[in-house]
Amino acid sequence: FVRRAGRERRLTSREWEGRELLARGASTAEIASKLVLSASAVRVHIASIVHKLEVTDRTAAARLFHQRPGT
Repeated sequence: FVRRAGRERRLTSREWEGRELLARGASTAEIASKLVLSASAVRVHIASIVHKLEVTDRTAAARLFHQRPGT
């Protein structure tokens, strides 16, 4: 679960994997290769992550990953 604006949002396990790779600076193509997905599927996952985390873009989503306590 991720808490944003007092609400809990549930990321799927695939979204968590994608978010971790985003936080490491991976490109869409690199994420697609690592997760064995098409680039368009990765873009859908990233859009979902951005929406659920209520951030403006993939960079902001990655930044949140680094701000979590204990990471």
